[in-house]
Amino acid sequence: MVISRLSAVQALLGLEIHVLCYGVGPDSAGKDPNPEINQKLSEIPGWDKVHLHRIAPPDRAEWYTARKASKELGALVPTFDVVHIHGMWDPILRAAAAAARHAKVPYVLAPHGMLDAWALSEKPLKKKIAFAMGYSAMAHGASLMHAASRFESESIAKFGYRGPIEIIPNGVSLEEIDPLPPSGSFRAQYPKLAGRRFICFLSRLHAVKGLDLLADAFALVASKHPDVDLVVVGPDFGARAAFESQIATLGLTDRVILTGSLWGRERFKPIVDSACFCLPSEHESFGIAICEAMACGTPVVITENCGLREAGESGGGLVVKRDAPSIAAALDFMLSNPAEARAMGVKARNLVESQFTWPIVAGVSLNAYKSIHRDGRKVLAMIANVQTPYRLATHQRLARELKDVHLWSIFTHDIADQAWDTHAEKEINPLSFGPGEDCTVAEKPRNWPREFAKGGEIMRFIRRERADAVIVSGYNDPGRLRVIFSCWLKGIPVFLAGDSNIRANKVRGFRKFAKNIVIRSVLKIVSGVLPFGANGAYYFTSYGARKDKMWYFPAEPDHAIFSKADPARIAQVRSEYGLSEGRRRVVFCGRLAQAKRVDLLIDSFVQIMNQRPEWDLVIVGAGPLHDDLHRRVPPHAQSRVRWTGFISDPHKVSAIYHVSDTFSLPSEFEPWAVVVNEAVVAGLAMCVSDVVGAARELVIEGQNGCLFDSATPSTVTAALLKCTDTTTIDAMKKASLRIAAEWREKGDPVEGVRSALGSAGISLAKSVQSRTFA
Repeated sequence: MVISRLSAVQALLGLEIHVLCYGVGPDSAGKDPNPEINQKLSEIPGWDKVHLHRIAPPDRAEWYTARKASKELGALVPTFDVVHIHGMWDPILRAAAAAARHAKVPYVLAPHGMLDAWALSEKPLKKKIAFAMGYSAMAHGASLMHAASRFESESIAKFGYRGPIEIIPNGVSLEEIDPLPPSGSFRAQYPKLAGRRFICFLSRLHAVKGLDLLADAFALVASKHPDVDLVVVGPDFGARAAFESQIATLGLTDRVILTGSLWGRERFKPIVDSACFCLPSEHESFGIAICEAMACGTPVVITENCGLREAGESGGGLVVKRDAPSIAAALDFMLSNPAEARAMGVKARNLVESQFTWPIVAGVSLNAYKSIHRDGRKVLAMIANVQTPYRLATHQRLARELKDVHLWSIFTHDIADQAWDTHAEKEINPLSFGPGEDCTVAEKPRNWPREFAKGGEIMRFIRRERADAVIVSGYNDPGRLRVIFSCWLKGIPVFLAGDSNIRANKVRGFRKFAKNIVIRSVLKIVSGVLPFGANGAYYFTSYGARKDKMWYFPAEPDHAIFSKADPARIAQVRSEYGLSEGRRRVVFCGRLAQAKRVDLLIDSFVQIMNQRPEWDLVIVGAGPLHDDLHRRVPPHAQSRVRWTGFISDPHKVSAIYHVSDTFSLPSEFEPWAVVVNEAVVAGLAMCVSDVVGAARELVIEGQNGCLFDSATPSTVTAALLKCTDTTTIDAMKKASLRIAAEWREKGDPVEGVRSALGSAGISLAKSVQSRTFA
């Protein structure tokens, strides 16, 4: 009844809904062979607005081939905007998916628990064969997966689906439940319950429902609560005999009532009279019986596998581990605390009213349909390694400012080289193709097979979503190369983005030879290049890239965060890190690794500290050289050096910038360094190595700071002296704000993407602006 109720409410919301299924329609005389079914359907509000298409019941040939269904679907599906497929192992469903792919109509797949580990472990060989015969294409070809719960969403991701997963729960019809049956009406039918309490189980009697655990748990609480019985409601699906044998062995037969099936409003009577409802299932994509129990105002005891964690989070029930002691402890709590149990029942009802009624569920489904229906927008897939604050900030700008683009943010790995505490907003449509994988090992040869396979998964997604263009960040692993070459073969415009810069190109020997071949091959087939800045443009032109096919696409921070700092944050960092007022500060922010040359900064600061008695050094970051760098600070200088460790909160980093005056980054290798951009936006004087990619745009010698050669330590000290001169420091800081504003105009990544897409014939709302490189 899930499909009929959902579709009926969707029809009431104004959608034109068609339901296709196998079934016998009226005969030539108009006689209805399904009067009971049709009567129940007609009672559902809105069902009269649904277009029902019945296909003749399948014979053996139809069951395997779905030939009749395919013919019907082939005619109807091209007229739809979205196809919503419910279930998995049925040829008509596979045929619907195939018809949708053929007609290029996006489809939503609701597996209803059939893709979780438990379900796939049942008859695994048969399912592997089915996957090979089209069901894998059906699953992976879905534009969106409909999960009924968070548990099912996690199961679908573990299955290997790489695409958006929307949680659309099942619902209940409160008009069928209200008014509730009178209290005591069930007890009246079973006189032995007079003056006694009972626990209610309502579901089909199947091994998956956990009746064996319920029996063991009830045995653990029965002696403590001699006035409590167990009522089991539901049709037998093969588990009743074993359950009866078990309760007999436990000596509980006289305290257990099995009612058999109860239909319609009759099924609510035992729930209303019970002390609590219990369902210890091994597997539930979404327990409707649980939801109905909560709608009756009854507290629930369920297992973590039941797909309704919200019951515990809302206080409407207890969600426990799936073992008899845990279930027994939860039942004991309910039975020992009746007042609290009643209060939980009220919260349970409130939860249903706020989240799990069919009108609310239908609204969620409509939003899901809108998310995959492009409405004429161009589809852009952007591929990067991991989520970082600056990358998410850029993607958010693209999603918000390119209104005629549907953006997919594809991340190939989960674990970054630093412990960023990031959370990608839904508006950028983030997808992970490397859950649990570390980006730092992607380029190692032992991981190339996995990366190559991942490139195939990404391409399958790109083709499925019919991407109009793709932007790939980097080219240093087989997966990215596979995507680039596959897009070229498929005629999909593909752009290469990268933070490479000519000053940091130091490879030698065979690696230089191999790199030359790879990059030149890539540059011949991409539609254009998106370098971060001028040094990046020179890098790519040195390998043969055309200047008229380049557009700036620099990493940038969230300007709203770094352009100002909240006074409360400033007070927090002053207190936490000992940054007292009245002192000036040089700040470093980055990994404590060899390439950053923090050792040079420490040595230079120690050399000038007597000349700059009002200055301190603040080092923000963590890394493998942490202990060595600490030891490098001589005892007499230790009170002037502050170590914060790694800070994942950009607001705290911004606050540290705003209580500092000069930023220093003495790296010997630094492709771009968005921290330079952060510091300039925060209005700091800059003391930066000349190999840093961002330095060419954001550090102007004599205006907002100094550049130096990190290979010559004396230049670091001289530059640091200049950038801590109190007679010029304020002018430098003011100049940084101006330079940051000028670069934001010239190096706007949104305009870079707009221009690149325009060059490939993908015209967006704003006119394309040409870009040149000096």
